[in-house]
Amino acid sequence: TTSVAPTSNYCTLKNFRIIGNAKAHDGLKITNWARFRLENIDVSACDVGLNNLGSLVFMAHNYVGRLNNTGYKADVANGVGANLIQFFGGVISANSSFAVDLGQADGFAFYGTDMSGNGTAADTNTGAVRIRSSVDDEIGTAFGSFNDCWFEANKGWTFYSESAELQLTLNNVQITGPESN
Repeated sequence: TTSVAPTSNYCTLKNFRIIGNAKAHDGLKITNWARFRLENIDVSACDVGLNNLGSLVFMAHNYVGRLNNTGYKADVANGVGANLIQFFGGVISANSSFAVDLGQADGFAFYGTDMSGNGTAADTNTGAVRIRSSVDDEIGTAFGSFNDCWFEANKGWTFYSESAELQLTLNNVQITGPESN
């Protein structure tokens, strides 16, 4: 649960699983990394499954984030926002707060990701995707897209955006289920 800086900006982490204990800590926290790739990572039962703080040019292939409070979170660290984030495939589901929580993430794209069954029925301020407002006098999220993604039976919001300058694109997205907003 500590921040670890790589010796090289170009690195790949792949083929491992983290199972948390009582959702008290982050599963994988990455702070101020650049140009890295995650492949076949599975994180469950943590506070935040994958916490990306100020890291950029990042790709995740087949990330599974289930049964966490938040499946994936991006935010600023040391004055740097998380940006140029791409997810390919994977499942971010059954998280009690949000599947994806983006704060000051300048440029993100999700391709073929299943974000179903997130949120809590008792708290309508939860759901699949939250895009938060700006911090540290930055403009917040500048652009983002969801492509061929699946949102089913999320409680609370499917998409929730706070006040931010945002160009959001949804392409071939399926939102279904009686609990979706």
